[in-house]
Amino acid sequence: MNQLLKLAGFLVAFFAAAQPVSAADYYVSVSGNDANSGTSAASAWRTTAQVNRMAFAAGDQILFEGNQSFSGYLYFDPNDAGTSVAPVVVSSYGTGRATISSGASTGLYAYNSSGFVIRNVNFTGASLSARKSGISFYTDLPGGVKLPKIEIDKVEIAGYGESGITIGSWNGDTGYRNVRITNAELHDNVKAGLTVYGFNPNVHENIYVGYVKAYNNTGVAGTTRPSGSGIVLGHVNHATIERSVAFNNGAKNTSNGGPVGIWTYSSN
Repeated sequence: MNQLLKLAGFLVAFFAAAQPVSAADYYVSVSGNDANSGTSAASAWRTTAQVNRMAFAAGDQILFEGNQSFSGYLYFDPNDAGTSVAPVVVSSYGTGRATISSGASTGLYAYNSSGFVIRNVNFTGASLSARKSGISFYTDLPGGVKLPKIEIDKVEIAGYGESGITIGSWNGDTGYRNVRITNAELHDNVKAGLTVYGFNPNVHENIYVGYVKAYNNTGVAGTTRPSGSGIVLGHVNHATIERSVAFNNGAKNTSNGGPVGIWTYSSN
């Protein structure tokens, strides 16, 4: 009898462990409280700081109250990771888009992490002298890995000293795979509207850019490196840019080598 009870207990524990953990929706509201659970609009968190304290898994959603502004920034690390089929989603709920007002910080920074969808949320910086971007994905993992799934859709990003969106890697052949950036307005930044870069040529794979507007990205006076481009894809293998425009960029650039409205380098 004792052996049967032990076996039954083992089977219960085994099947409980085998069940996938359910994804959760988390809400952030200007009328919320960081002591709340965050798992409903009625028990929403209040700040981006509370979001940064948590670890998020595949399928989780982080939803900010629409038409409201949230001071602070979002930071994700290797403990926060979605998958290609079940990404972590950052978006808005209710009416309109939420705005992340990040001051002199990057609006959303994901380090060595991927599997994200960022949709229906705006990012505003307040320091053109700070070398920060509105949305930045960066990896320096060893081994030539390709981190999958970044999707950025329906965003407006302005006021950053680097680019509106930056996706970069800096360790051999490591990079990102399957990146989509669509329906984005990237304006009034300094370095560029959109920048993709890597350590070696062709390290990022399958990049799609569509319906993107990059404008009024000024560039920097007094530097020999080109600045103030609209859309820059560097070190990519297999990319498409379509239905996109770049205009009125590079007003402060003094480099002889650029900038360019839409261009690529070290790429197939």
